[in-house]
Amino acid sequence: MNEFAEILNLFIANVIAYTFFAAVYGFIIYNVGKIIFTLFVMRYTTFVVTSININPIKINSNKAGGRDFSAACFVERTIS
Repeated sequence: MNEFAEILNLFIANVIAYTFFAAVYGFIIYNVGKIIFTLFVMRYTTFVVTSININPIKINSNKAGGRDFSAACFVERTIS
């Protein structure tokens, strides 16, 4: 009976110890993963923000195929 209690005590101690170690290492791995994920998101957002064109080319809706079809241009061309 004494050996059985000793083995049971060691088994319970090992279960508690390994559970504690798994929790600690899992917490460390989880936080490292969060840091890596945050760095990846920051890298991606800086890539997206820097790829935005601040001064886009303004498209004139009156032009089609390089020709200006506005009324002012038409009048100038016909008068002159």
